[in-house]
Amino acid sequence: MPTRPCLHLRLPTPGTLPESSPGPDVAASLRRRIDEFCAAVTPRWRVDACGVTVDLGGLGRLHGVGVPAAEKLCAAAAKHFSVWSAGWGPSPLVARLASRRAGQWGQGRLLAVPPGNVSVFLESVPVEAQPLGEGLHDRLHLLGVHTLGDLQMVPQDLLLAVFGEEGRLLHRAAFGHEDWGGRKNRPDSRPVLVARARWPRPLDAPEVRQALWRGLALRGLTWSQTRPPGRYRWRLELRRAGGPRQKSTSVAEMPGDVGGWVALVTRLWQPLSQRRTGLLEVALFGAVRGAGQDGQLDLFPDRNEAEELGRTLGRIRRRLDPHLRTAGEILLERWGVRWEGEAGSEGGGSVAG
Repeated sequence: MPTRPCLHLRLPTPGTLPESSPGPDVAASLRRRIDEFCAAVTPRWRVDACGVTVDLGGLGRLHGVGVPAAEKLCAAAAKHFSVWSAGWGPSPLVARLASRRAGQWGQGRLLAVPPGNVSVFLESVPVEAQPLGEGLHDRLHLLGVHTLGDLQMVPQDLLLAVFGEEGRLLHRAAFGHEDWGGRKNRPDSRPVLVARARWPRPLDAPEVRQALWRGLALRGLTWSQTRPPGRYRWRLELRRAGGPRQKSTSVAEMPGDVGGWVALVTRLWQPLSQRRTGLLEVALFGAVRGAGQDGQLDLFPDRNEAEELGRTLGRIRRRLDPHLRTAGEILLERWGVRWEGEAGSEGGGSVAG
C-alpha cells in the first residue's frame, strides 16, 4: 500500500470534540488547543470524534522518523491537551486503529504498525471498528465477514457486485487504505491572550513604562514554555484615557529568551509611541502562523535554561518567594498594575520583572 506516516492521538473521552467552528464551551477550548498544536507541527491534520490524526509525511527532517518521532510528538501534545493513547501507521486508518488497540492496554500507550505489518495487524480488527454506512455491518456479518482479515479474503469484484461503490471502499479499508480529508494549515489560529495589564490612573512616568514592557516580556517568556515554537502573529493593544484602542501587529518567531521578548514588545510599541501619556491598559496576543523553519529543527528540546527560568517565573507569579521580586515589579505594584491572562496572575500585581 502507498505509505504516508500518520500519528493518531486518542482523547480520553471520545465524542466531545465539535467538528464545526468552536464556540464558547469546554469542547471548543479543547479544539483550539488541538488546532494550535497541530498548526505548529504539520501542514495537515484531521479531527474525528475520538481524537486527531496528524500527517507526518515529508516532515522527517523536522521531527525525525518512525517511532522516536511519534514519541516526541506524543510528549509535546500532552502539554497542550490530554492524550489517552496513540497509534502510528502508514495511513490515517491504520494509525487510528492502532491508537484504539493501544488504548485498550491503558493510558499512555503507543502502538506502531510498520507498512509491512499492516495486513497482519488488521486481521483481528472487527469490522465495527471502521465506520460504515447504515446496515453494512449487519450485511457483512450475514456473509460471514466479522473482521477486516475476513474482508481481505473477499474479492473486490464480489464486494462491488454486492455493495456497489461502497464495496470499493470496503476493499480499501480491509488493507488499511484511507484517503486524506484533513484540513490544511490555516494562516492564523485563533489569537490567544498572552498577558494583559490594567491600572487605575494614566501611566505617564517613563520608568514605570519601561518596567511595564519588561514585565510584559517576562510574562511572554513564561507563556512560551507551554506553547509550540514557530511563527506567530503578535498583536499589542493599548487603551489610553479619552481615546480609541490602538493596535499594532507583527509576524515573528516565538522569542526564546528575555532579550527576544523585550525586542518584540519594543517593536510592537514603536508605531504606537507618538503619544506617550494617558496609558491605562496594555494587552499582548499571539496566534500561530505555522511551523518555523529553524525553530522546528529543535522542536522539543530537553530540559534547558529557558524552562528553568519559566519555572522560576511561575514561583514568583504565585508569590511563593516574594524576595525574588525585582524593583520593576515592586514599582508596578505601587502604581496599581494588575495582570491577567495565561501568563499573568489573576487579580495579582506580581510576576517576575
